[in-house]
Amino acid sequence: RSAAHILNLVLQDDVKEISDVINKIKGNIKYIKASL
Repeated sequence: RSAAHILNLVLQDDVKEISDVINKIKGNIKYIKASL
């Protein structure tokens, strides 16, 4: 049970980091399109 709990926390952290990266990429695309 505790192993599953730890795994869950790790996955939530990863999801948060991935969505941060995706948001940065989206922001960069907007910036590139605006500067073209």
